[in-house]
This record gives sequence, structure tokens and C-alpha cells, in this order.
Amino acid sequence: MNALSPRLAAVAAMVPPGRVVADVGTDHALLPIHLVREGISPRAVAVEKAAGPLAAARRAVAAAGLAERIALREGDGLAPLAPGEATVLVLAGMGGSTMAGILEAGPDVVAAAERLILQPMDSPAAVRRWLADHGWVPVDEQLAADAGRIYQVIGAERGDGRPLTPLELEVGPLLLERGHPLLREYLAGLAQKYARILAEMARSRRPLPGRREITERLRAVREVLRRLDNR
Repeated sequence: MNALSPRLAAVAAMVPPGRVVADVGTDHALLPIHLVREGISPRAVAVEKAAGPLAAARRAVAAAGLAERIALREGDGLAPLAPGEATVLVLAGMGGSTMAGILEAGPDVVAAAERLILQPMDSPAAVRRWLADHGWVPVDEQLAADAGRIYQVIGAERGDGRPLTPLELEVGPLLLERGHPLLREYLAGLAQKYARILAEMARSRRPLPGRREITERLRAVREVLRRLDNR
């Protein structure tokens, strides 16, 4: 019995009980197996486009005795799914821009969903920008430390949201508002990243676009860190 990594455990914790889940880019189907085996989801659909992981997922589902409750589909993104067959869509372990592209390419499947659970490996701002542009708002945001990195997990549902600041797009309005045990460490790493980018820009003899934006992001992150330190 394979335990979920902290990253996937944070994803699983956002799945409302009783919902059918589609895990897009399922890899070895660890998440669907956990959700169905633990009684969180009655059924699941596991989607994978790579032949090797799909075969491994099929073996894992069969070994768990869940072949009748977890459907495996071969294909890219949301294409293997019919609108409405899963009310929770999970996209985890891929880049944020890739994730936004997958959502954009499957409007009918997305429109029939009730919740999106997204765990970008990078570029979380691209994910939040897509959500805001398409009428989705964050209802839960978490951080998960896994293998030396801290990852964001975003749960979103349809609703009317407000415009987000650049820092809120990057870090998340709920994480900034509610806090998290890992928030300070995450922000400190983000500040180091921005400072490194600015240092590289300063060494360049050519004018580089975005310096003002990065400078403002670094200022905003440092301000949040100061507030956290003064609590």
C-alpha cells in the first residue's frame, strides 16, 4: 500500500466527499486509488497520455481491486473526459502554464465541473489568472513541503471574485489572508528568487523589461514578511 506524498495528500484533502474525481495526468494512479479506497470518492477517472505510466496505473488499480470503480483513459488533457462524468477535476504535478492550457482546451468539461483542484509545479500566477478570467475563485489554498520544495495547492469553485494584486496572483489571496505554517518559509524563498533575478538584471548591460515589476513584487513580499515577524 503506497502512501501519498505530502503534495498529493494536500490535493486529496481538498476533494469533497462523495464526488466523482478525474485525475488528469494521473501517472501511477496513486491519488484515485487513495480517494476510492478511503471512501472519499465513489468512483474516479484516471487520465494519462504516456504509455508507460498508464500501464503502471492499470497494474496498480488492478492490484488494489478497484478496476470496476476507477476508469483509466489514455489521452491528452481533458479530451478523454465527457462533460459531467466527474464533478471534481484534479490537475497536479505539471507547470502552471501547461495547466492553464489544458483547462482552456476543455471548456465543456470544465463548465460541468463543480471544483477544480490544481497543484502547479511552477507559475501559480498563470493558474490564478486563468481562473479569474473564467469565473473561478479560490475557496481553499494550501502549501505542502515535499522533497525539499514547497508547493501550492489551489481549490477553486465558480463565483464572483475581485481583481488580484500581482502578489496575490503569485502566492494566493487566501494564503496571504489566513496564513499557513509554511508561508514564511515560502515567502522567504520567493524573496530570494526575486532578489536573484534583479541581481542578474543589474549585471546585464542591456535594458531588460520587467525590472520595475520584479522590484515591486520583492517589496511586497518583504512587507508581508515584516508583518509576519511582528505578529
